[in-house]
Amino acid sequence: FLTRDEVWVMPPPPAFDARPRSRGWPLVASALEVANPERDAWFHGYGIGRFTRYVAWAYVSLPAGDPLHTSILRAAELVRARLANPELLVLAGVIDLSNTTDAIDFDAFLAPLRGARYRGPAGTLAATGFDRGDIVTTWPEEKNGIYIAVRPANITVDNVAQVASDLGIARFGAARSKVHLGGHTSSAPTTFVEYLTWASPAYQRMLDDARTTPAGARAGDPRVTGTAAIAAVRAKYRVSELAAAVFLLRAVGIDDSRAARLLGADLTTAANEIAGVPGIDPDAVHGLGADERPVFDRVMPLAPMRELWDAAMKLM
Repeated sequence: FLTRDEVWVMPPPPAFDARPRSRGWPLVASALEVANPERDAWFHGYGIGRFTRYVAWAYVSLPAGDPLHTSILRAAELVRARLANPELLVLAGVIDLSNTTDAIDFDAFLAPLRGARYRGPAGTLAATGFDRGDIVTTWPEEKNGIYIAVRPANITVDNVAQVASDLGIARFGAARSKVHLGGHTSSAPTTFVEYLTWASPAYQRMLDDARTTPAGARAGDPRVTGTAAIAAVRAKYRVSELAAAVFLLRAVGIDDSRAARLLGADLTTAANEIAGVPGIDPDAVHGLGADERPVFDRVMPLAPMRELWDAAMKLM
């Protein structure tokens, strides 16, 4: 799965109506006629999310040098290599125009995403569409719907924000998103939201930081990676180092049971020390708005811990 690249194609889709539309999104060129291809036989966009989550967990929770920590970072390197495959396409959204009563100027509608004519791999039947290099848009002959895919090989930390913006996504990486195009909205597939998280500058800085964490140290321990923040909490609230560490972990969304494992200590006394201290909203630390949800089921550090400790200090 993490070592095999494949060639992907946007096949000609059926018209948008009550029928299933799966044939319009990216498919492996060599398995177009296979009813149920073995998904884990090659790397695909659906696998990005699992590694985005695992890497973040390992970075925060495991000591550097731990065999599992090392293995997950190795998997992250393989994911990076697979995302560099210029033939990989990841579905970003599907916009259904079949119930639209107003006439649509298709060229104007797709103006932000226009590119060269989309041509699939040699020997494949490809959909009609545009290929901008980083974004591919295709549609059925009836022009009553649009499939949008991205090509990760042409997306970097320098242009990922622009790609998201061109798809009408004002914020990406830390919150669930919707694709907005020409006044129409498509809920972005979870895979694409997780890919944007992976591709975000903050997450890539976190990956780099994970490789430089000192052997035996946990990046999620503020006594290791947040000494300035620990000092600030202690000075302001007159608490012990352990209590300050618990305070900061709560501020980034790590509950006391996880904190106890991270810190390797009983937190009863520390928790009592900060019982009357006003807490910090983890959503604010992670930059989530009032109506936004985290990418995963709970708030999870998706940036270098040093940056999150600094964000917490500014909210004290």
